[in-house]
Amino acid sequence: MLISGVNKLIIIMHNVFKYGEDNLSISLALDICNGKCKGHITDSARSKIRKNRSVVENMAYNKQQVYGINTGFGPKEGLALINGTQFMLTHAVKIAERLQNCLDNADIIAAMNLETMLGSVKAFDKTLHQLRPYKGNIHVADRIRILLKNSQINASHKNCSRVQDPYSIRCIPQVHGASRNAWSHLKEIISIELNSVTDNPVILDNGTAINGGNFHGQPIALPGFVDCHTHICYAGSRESDYAKRFSGKSYLEIARQGGGIWDTVTKTRAASIGELQENTAKRGKELLNQGITTAEVKSGYCLNVEGELKMLKAINQANANVTIDLIPTCLAAHMPPKDFKGSPLKYLEIIIKELLPVIKKERLTSRIDIYVEEGAFSLSDADVYLKSAKEKGFDLIIHADQFSVGGSKLAVKYQARSADHLEVSSGEEIKILAQSNVIPVVLPGALKPSKIWKNGQLIKNLILSS
Repeated sequence: MLISGVNKLIIIMHNVFKYGEDNLSISLALDICNGKCKGHITDSARSKIRKNRSVVENMAYNKQQVYGINTGFGPKEGLALINGTQFMLTHAVKIAERLQNCLDNADIIAAMNLETMLGSVKAFDKTLHQLRPYKGNIHVADRIRILLKNSQINASHKNCSRVQDPYSIRCIPQVHGASRNAWSHLKEIISIELNSVTDNPVILDNGTAINGGNFHGQPIALPGFVDCHTHICYAGSRESDYAKRFSGKSYLEIARQGGGIWDTVTKTRAASIGELQENTAKRGKELLNQGITTAEVKSGYCLNVEGELKMLKAINQANANVTIDLIPTCLAAHMPPKDFKGSPLKYLEIIIKELLPVIKKERLTSRIDIYVEEGAFSLSDADVYLKSAKEKGFDLIIHADQFSVGGSKLAVKYQARSADHLEVSSGEEIKILAQSNVIPVVLPGALKPSKIWKNGQLIKNLILSS
């Protein structure tokens, strides 16, 4: 008895992963009955489920789960529904779909950047890429040429004297193409898996039962992405800040007007630990839905001992209730709180004496971060804080070189795990980072469009210097 038809049904369970559940929902079962699934379902499998439509509808009415209910499936067929390989396959299908969207959008963004930077389309010549005929590279080069075919900007400098564009432009087909090639390989693996019997034992048409390893999910095991810098534990919204940024106001201008970090601080302080835990878990699931399996999560939106402990506890509680791994980081040194009566250094001394020992005792995190910048903490104050945190055994992270340089050098001095932002890092900072074990974390999403070129040069120089 071959049950590949039932195996194929599991493709429709991608919504299960989207919402972080671990069972087949009734609504999806009804969709199967009604033929609303996008996945390929054999006629025999569809017929088998339709025969049990009344059972499924009864379960929906009573809001019961599929498992443990007499659906009419045989023992081996029911087991196929909870075979771990099927869950992996379902997740792989959804990831492949999302990856295709990402790759398509990446090509569009690349074409827009090429226009903005007055780049040349010569590096996308069809004949050139046929000399190194990777299908992904050829596909990307073709797409970029098509996207820029009627570009007036591109035509305006067609005969310029520039010899070649930087790597970030002329290597788009190679970089994007490599991802396309990997995606094509993934599609091939999924296609084989969707049309295979992944069960144990397998009962052949002649009645022979064979115990083997066809159930093993190694062929479709996928690596998970890591997001090493997030601020997903907070209350309120920063939508008005984004509107101001698009209107031309700088980050520091928005902060001086009461927006930015402090606006979120007031709302996060008012939130309960349960609300913060729920918000963080929800956002963690959204990251997982994008293929991110590990994410660092910073505190830093209460800026007092009690509130920062509340945030760290909320992050840890959220981590216990989601599939994604959430790694907490204490960012109590995000900025000096506006309602604190004292110097920034005095605030840091309170954090050192009253917060860090509790964090260490309750094992809430092993990571300490500080924002070194105008409007936040000076290099000298940060030096005191980092020295004390390191002596207490914490790993260090630094918000560095976002608007002014200096933070990256401090990161190297204290052998920090990472230096994050680096929007204004110069050649000197880049060289120092490249010669250290500090991991440079570039955040292009925090840049203004006018600085994208500089950020691209930063990445290039980091690679060449390492």
